[in-house]
Amino acid sequence: MQTIMQNKHTQIQRRQQIYKINYQRLHYDANKLLNNKNIRNNIHNTAEINRIRRTTTQELTDIHGQVLDNQIRQTRNGIQRIKPESIIHDNMDHEKKIQDILDKRKKYIHNTNKRLEKNKDNRVKWRGERLKDTPAKYKVWKYTPNPRTRHACNDGQTMELEEKFIIQNCKTGQVDEMDYPGDWKGSLENTINCLCDLEFTNTPPTPISEEDKE
Repeated sequence: MQTIMQNKHTQIQRRQQIYKINYQRLHYDANKLLNNKNIRNNIHNTAEINRIRRTTTQELTDIHGQVLDNQIRQTRNGIQRIKPESIIHDNMDHEKKIQDILDKRKKYIHNTNKRLEKNKDNRVKWRGERLKDTPAKYKVWKYTPNPRTRHACNDGQTMELEEKFIIQNCKTGQVDEMDYPGDWKGSLENTINCLCDLEFTNTPPTPISEEDKE
């Protein structure tokens, strides 16, 4: 009985230590993203990172609470009736849930960082082209295949350099005027998962025929 209780106490301490290390690692990744000087520190980006932290904290707290509640329930029912192998299996199951949440949030932070970098690159390209002595006459929206992006219907849209793209979310129908892919003047529906590219050309767009208009 004493040995079982000692093992139980050791497992609880080990699980709490793993929880603490993983939690600190997640916040380190979030702070690294927040302090990245290559990413615009605007209200939307900051809110997005804070949302990740807030959601993660809640989910981890819920899972950790379930672990503690389960331990209390087992103790009240009588620790002598619990087999050591069932304790180990239960611990591993909850630790896996916690790790799954951490992995999911880490992937989300990585994808957010990737999207912000793409948006920054398109903004730099657009501004840089406008500053050239002989800039291109037109800009072209190039769709990047992505299962979470709904911009296939805008692929190849060509506008004069100083005009705005008329971008439609192919799924929801949301329409926004945007200077470049990822332009924050657009709604979240047309920016949140956008990885489209910006290109330039001197070739004018093909006129739309009357048949296509209909």
